[in-house]
Amino acid sequence: MKCQMIKNQFRKLKQRFSFINRKTVLADLLIVTVLSAISVTYTYFKTSYVRYITVSLNYSEGRDGLNPEGGRFNIADIKNDEVIEGAIKIMGNDSLTVDNVKPRITIDTVIPKSSVDNVIAAISDNTSASYSPSEFDVYYSQKNKFAKNETETFLKALAESYTDYFQSHYAHKNNILKFDIDEDMSDYDYNERYQRISDKIAAMQRFLDNRASENNTFKSDETGYTYGDIVSLLNNVKNGDLEKLKAYIMQNKITKDKSEFMQKNDFLRNRILLKYNTNADSSRIAQEALSIYNPYITSVAYIPSVDKDNEFYMSRTKTGLDTLVNDSYSKGATAIGYKKTMDEYEHMLNSYSDVTVTDDSIKATADQMIVNICDYVSKISDIAIKTDNEFLKEKNGTYISFYYHPKSKISALKKFIVNMVFFTFILCIATVVYMKLKKRIIKLYISLNGDNDNEA
Repeated sequence: MKCQMIKNQFRKLKQRFSFINRKTVLADLLIVTVLSAISVTYTYFKTSYVRYITVSLNYSEGRDGLNPEGGRFNIADIKNDEVIEGAIKIMGNDSLTVDNVKPRITIDTVIPKSSVDNVIAAISDNTSASYSPSEFDVYYSQKNKFAKNETETFLKALAESYTDYFQSHYAHKNNILKFDIDEDMSDYDYNERYQRISDKIAAMQRFLDNRASENNTFKSDETGYTYGDIVSLLNNVKNGDLEKLKAYIMQNKITKDKSEFMQKNDFLRNRILLKYNTNADSSRIAQEALSIYNPYITSVAYIPSVDKDNEFYMSRTKTGLDTLVNDSYSKGATAIGYKKTMDEYEHMLNSYSDVTVTDDSIKATADQMIVNICDYVSKISDIAIKTDNEFLKEKNGTYISFYYHPKSKISALKKFIVNMVFFTFILCIATVVYMKLKKRIIKLYISLNGDNDNEA
């Protein structure tokens, strides 16, 4: 019984779709295949000339939206004129210009969902939150789709050009290690030349100490020196030859021009004297305030006080006495420092007051000592720069990374299959609708013709 019902249902379906024959199926299959092939070809042709890379910032400042040197990071630099010109030069393609390439570069920010969720949660809790993106997708669409496909080549050239641009503008630099002051000291007196060399060496040491704190085990393969080794070399100069130069200048009271020397140092002494008097008076005023302050009031009154963040608050335990004591101590200590410097100027002016003209041979000896020191420090400077360049090459190379998204080998096949299913579905519906309409039209036509025949 059940088998008979199934046969009847199958017979009804066969009758309903009797309009579907072998020719119709083959025609429909051919149409579906052609449409799918055209669609896939168009899609592949269009997308194959559009490629993109992901730019990632790998340094700690990047998470705060900054460049390594502290300025605001701007991914739009990757499509500025200088970077694009560099990329075109790397490619060696004269047909490309900045004007026709720049509009075809687009940038999208990559924001992880977790970061968005964190910001939304912070807003819901009425707290502040921010997120600075550190990943970006950079797209390039080649204009001439009938020319050789150079989208990947251009993106690689763009990445190389942008890396050079980024390192030259924003990466950590070591310009401070260059020792070039020996060429511009002719206008300075001898004690000033000593001071300039001393200040330059101190600046180089501070820079190298900071580098050593980043990586105290780094040793250059080219020079064989560590940062600590170079600092030791500079210390030897500072505590040896440089101190000998200072002693020789002071002992022989060497000046280039006595009158100018006395006037300049007298001005510097008076400037220090003004700073000394300002701080000494401030300390004295605070001490006088302490002497008239009634400490018994603290047991019954709230006193405006200042905490470590320099913010005022009212307190009975921490009184205004604390602020006065701190002011008196700090101003007094600063005044003592100025007094020491002022005494040095005073001693130097008194020592040079009876100097006439420095002997040329003594000046020549001092000149030679300065030249020898500068030559030696210049050699240390070259070693420091080579050592640090090697360190920066490793460090700067990790500032930015680029990921080139490969073309999917099975995407075209997937697209073809999806299109086949889609067009088959559409064509089946269209065929059914067409055949139904055709059947109704035929019936209507027969009905109309039948009526005409009866009338006749």
